Amino acid sequence: MKDKGNNAHSLEKKHDDVEQLLVRMKHSSVDLHKAIVSVLTRLPLTNDNGTLNANMINTVWKYKQIVDSLAETSRRWAISKHFIYDVCLPDISDHNNKDYSPVYQRYAAKLPVDQFGELDQEIFESVKGKLIKRRDRLVGDDRLQSIKEFGSAWNNKGEVIKTNAAAHPVLDGYAAVIAGHIDNVVHQELQHSRRDRHVQAFMIAHTRDREEVQWSSEPRLKESHIHIVIAISAAKSRYQMMRLMGYNFDDLTETFEWIAQNSSDEEDMRERADSFLSTLIGAIKNYVIPADYSAALRYLVHQSKKAVHDPRKTTYSSNEVISWLPDDPEQTYDDIANVHDNDSVANNLESQVLYHLQNSAYCQAHHILEKYVGVHEGDKAFTFKQIGELRGLGKKQPGKLFFSNHSKESILSLMMNWIRTKKIQFSDFQILIHVAFNDKDADALIADTKFMDRLSNVLMAEEQAIISDPAAVRDMTTYCIFAAQGGIGKTRLANAMALLMDKYRKPYQVVTRNKQVTFDPFQNYESETSVIMDELNPSSLGWAQIKDLLDPFKIPYVGSRFHNKSPWNIKHTFITNVFENGISDYVNGVLHYAEGVSSLGYLTKDSGDWNLITNDIEVGKHYVSQLSQLLRRLPFVINLSPTENGRGTSIKVSTINFQPSGRQVDHYDYVHTQDSCHVFRTVINDDLSEKDMEKIAQKVISMISKLKSQAKVAFQKHPDRLLDEVDGFIPDHCDFSVRYNAKHEPYLVAKDGESVSALFQSEPAVPPTQNLITILNRTKVFLWPDVDKTKVHVDPKLNQLDALLKGYEVPIEKVGFDEIKTLKLTKEALKLVNSDHSATIWKVLNRETPRQIASEYFTVQTNKNIANFKVI
Repeated sequence: MKDKGNNAHSLEKKHDDVEQLLVRMKHSSVDLHKAIVSVLTRLPLTNDNGTLNANMINTVWKYKQIVDSLAETSRRWAISKHFIYDVCLPDISDHNNKDYSPVYQRYAAKLPVDQFGELDQEIFESVKGKLIKRRDRLVGDDRLQSIKEFGSAWNNKGEVIKTNAAAHPVLDGYAAVIAGHIDNVVHQELQHSRRDRHVQAFMIAHTRDREEVQWSSEPRLKESHIHIVIAISAAKSRYQMMRLMGYNFDDLTETFEWIAQNSSDEEDMRERADSFLSTLIGAIKNYVIPADYSAALRYLVHQSKKAVHDPRKTTYSSNEVISWLPDDPEQTYDDIANVHDNDSVANNLESQVLYHLQNSAYCQAHHILEKYVGVHEGDKAFTFKQIGELRGLGKKQPGKLFFSNHSKESILSLMMNWIRTKKIQFSDFQILIHVAFNDKDADALIADTKFMDRLSNVLMAEEQAIISDPAAVRDMTTYCIFAAQGGIGKTRLANAMALLMDKYRKPYQVVTRNKQVTFDPFQNYESETSVIMDELNPSSLGWAQIKDLLDPFKIPYVGSRFHNKSPWNIKHTFITNVFENGISDYVNGVLHYAEGVSSLGYLTKDSGDWNLITNDIEVGKHYVSQLSQLLRRLPFVINLSPTENGRGTSIKVSTINFQPSGRQVDHYDYVHTQDSCHVFRTVINDDLSEKDMEKIAQKVISMISKLKSQAKVAFQKHPDRLLDEVDGFIPDHCDFSVRYNAKHEPYLVAKDGESVSALFQSEPAVPPTQNLITILNRTKVFLWPDVDKTKVHVDPKLNQLDALLKGYEVPIEKVGFDEIKTLKLTKEALKLVNSDHSATIWKVLNRETPRQIASEYFTVQTNKNIANFKVI
């Protein structure tokens, strides 16, 4: 009785809900809703005796579910489109059939080409209780007769046989129609000028899925269908997405209008309405808001966790995925979906390797499958084929749990062969062992001191052979990452770029010079392929050492306390530091204060300081010869600066304006293009996700690559031209203290403004993490509850660095229970900021800490309105 009461209550609740729904939906302006409501409002929700009519209520309840579903909005959608049911109509001509619609016979036409044998497949006809062929229940749709087949890219087994230059299936037929719908969606999204999210769309044809057939006990091809995953910037309702993807609501609208006019009685009307409401519910199920976007992307190639373990789900190659990535042109489906592409997996090869990479605790902890392993050589650090080959050598001794001596010999031999043929790097061997073997076996192999000692000795011998080879070259590129202020993300950008360039191999870090200890930058170098020289000052390295370390081709030796080291394997060097005038300041500093430059013939000692010998042609020639050597070692400069509103980061990539092996240069400079400048609408700080940081780094790398290609083309056309004389290149107007007379002879001029000595002779006063720029960027302020916020000179809503530059007080130190020491710009300093002459202010903020404020540009006072503040 209790259950019955609950059911009755549930029916009453449904009755109340659907009654209210029909009242609301009478006001809808959508033709579909108006047609449905015109039918449903004629259905009596109660019987003649006043009891609730369950059948009528449940039919209208279906409509409530439809209304809720059609109105649901999202920015991300997973959509399925079925070929047969999109281009065919039910073959129903009997008006008495409850599933009849007047549009069926009006548009009846011949069936499409049965490309995959779907129309000849038998299905169970529940009404007749027998098996019939699918073609006996369908007719073609006259409006879609131009769609002759699913697509010529697939054979009758669903295999891709026709691809374009990008190795994707050629799109025609039904596949092209669906791609056209996606084109329209993407085009609409790109019209929004203030998009805050990237637009992405992916489509794949599933033509090889199989299904179980009970009456034949044999599996067969499932009906061909297309899966789509779309991420848009502005949320759209399910109704909007269905219309955009070609769903025909007009046929349903006409059908319900026909039902309203032609049904013989209320029950007949209900049955017909119920049938077509069910049809619409079925269609809605093909438009899903994915709970996990990444899983939805991986499902396209059946690499989601559920699909991997479903024997009916064929694994597809990622080459079969068509991508729309207007905001991420450098990305691929594989990168975004984190799938480990492609043919080997699609053909179910190397299943042991795949299982290990998916289930190993080590591989999961270090994101091995996501970052290190691909199919094609060169895409990632390792290939599935490599791992499978190495794993196959892991033979155990009979009756023992560990690898045999012969197996270990084979493992060592194969890895050395890969190193010598440059298929892996010297630093890869330890992670490669973990990638190839189960965690327990890998741990035991690495703990085997005899094996590891032998491997280390062989690696050392190979390294020495390379260093001693007179024909060996490094082919290294140096990137200077500079900014006029600290805390803007130079080091993080360098790290992200190094990881991407070297396929996630960790870069070597050079510790900033410390006057209290011997500077030994490469003491711990272990064959890494990238190095980051963070906060490197012009005086940190000697002149001879700079020329050796930064030479693109030479393999240098570096003096070390214990034994000389050689950074022989470095391909990418990153130099970061804070300079008000970027590369100009760094180069001028090196040529003034690097150890050994005083003997080069262009400096004179005056009052204990080294200064340029000015207005002397011979001295100018000496200087220019050294300047050219330094600049050719610094081919790329990346300058970072905050946007005016403080909410973004401007990045400019520049390159030297001359070809190192080209003409005699009569002015040295760096140049950029419009394409090598980009404003990122984000601040590079600790809150920025790794994924977003990678996107920024990838964009900068692509800017470098394009700028390099443009320079190469320019030099091929005109080997003796300077880039700032070529269309498209914009000079940076760097000042390297050189001028030229009418005969194009060089002479030197003294640097204007603050002396070079003051800029470079001393180390920075404080580390970047402790200066006022960084501290204020991370400060959160809390006022006392009873404070009138309109009358205080503090704004807790603002970033406190922005607040300072707008004239507000900002907290820097707690000096008592209810007293907070604050900092504020003077009127003179505020004028400098407002007139775009704020470089001096930035410089002071960069070198001062909250307890070391000594500047004419700031006023220090106390404020009792601030309850507390914290640095996060």
